[in-house]
Amino acid sequence: MEKKILTDAEIAALDERVRPYLDERRYAHTVSVAEEAVRLAQLYLPDKRNSLRAASLLHDITKKADFEKQLQYCEEFGIIVGTDDMLSPSVFHAITGAAVAERDFSDFADSEIISAVRWHTT
Repeated sequence: MEKKILTDAEIAALDERVRPYLDERRYAHTVSVAEEAVRLAQLYLPDKRNSLRAASLLHDITKKADFEKQLQYCEEFGIIVGTDDMLSPSVFHAITGAAVAERDFSDFADSEIISAVRWHTT
């Protein structure tokens, strides 16, 4: 997957596309996470500012899905669910979110962004 160099306009477009995946409370959380990611990027990784913003916007896109829907995503994407996963259902959204982000937002997400979504809970 090719490294994406995202512009501010592309981040704004991603923000709009992500919105339907989130309820209002989760969207507010997501915007706050993105704002904090920008602050941290300015200090530590200024060249990755928009990649961090993109990962922040995508990190909870499957969070509102219930356990059954999470399992459906796993089946759809061929994600093998282990015993540890079943004991930690609150982190399923990281695994499924990465798969959905790669499918639905491939024009915004490279492997680094997908990895950030995948591992954000651990």
